[in-house]
Amino acid sequence: VQAVGECHSKQAKGPPAFLEKVVQSRAELVKDMLQRRGVPEGQLSTAGLPGNKGLNRPCVRIRLAVFPPKEKAEAPQKGRGRAGRSLSPRR
Repeated sequence: VQAVGECHSKQAKGPPAFLEKVVQSRAELVKDMLQRRGVPEGQLSTAGLPGNKGLNRPCVRIRLAVFPPKEKAEAPQKGRGRAGRSLSPRR
């Protein structure tokens, strides 16, 4: 199961680059702690989301991709069945 460790913060005064660096460092710390507790390195990524880029409140959220999005399948031809016949009723 893939997981993303997200660290959020409130909007703060000061340079935005500083806040981005802080939340990303926190996210990396969470990742390191989870790896020390047995989570495989390839299954965890991080995201630092300061202010309005995230939840705009201080918190850590671990998102699990239990049901990852499926790749888009080819769309069937409009109005055609498996054998190439029309799906409309016969007259």
